[in-house]
Amino acid sequence: MKRLLIVLFILGITYMLTADGTPAEGSRTETDPYLIATLDNLLWLSTTESVWVTDIYFLQTADIDASATQNWNYGQGFSSIGNSEYKFQGIYNGDEHIIDGLYIGKPGID
Repeated sequence: MKRLLIVLFILGITYMLTADGTPAEGSRTETDPYLIATLDNLLWLSTTESVWVTDIYFLQTADIDASATQNWNYGQGFSSIGNSEYKFQGIYNGDEHIIDGLYIGKPGID
C-alpha cells in the first residue's frame, strides 16, 4: 500500500510539472508560425497568455484528438484560449485539420 501511495505521489508531481503542455515549435511569424501538432501543443497555447497577442501566427499541422479533455480541470474540460481579461488576438490557421472531441464545460462563462 505504501508503495502504491509513493507511485501515485510521483505521478501527481509529474502531471503538475507537465500540465501546461509542450511549447510549439516555430518563431511565431507568418513565415515560421508556431506549429500546433498535438493536444499538448494546444494545451500550451491555452495556458500561455503571452502568445495570445496580435501578429502571432499558429499553424495546425495534424488532426488532434482532444477527447481526453472531458476529464480535465475537475470536469470543466479544456481551458479556453483567451479569457475575459486577455482575448486571443493571434492568427490560427487550421490548414484543414480538425480538433475532435474538445470539451469545454463551463456554463454561463463566455
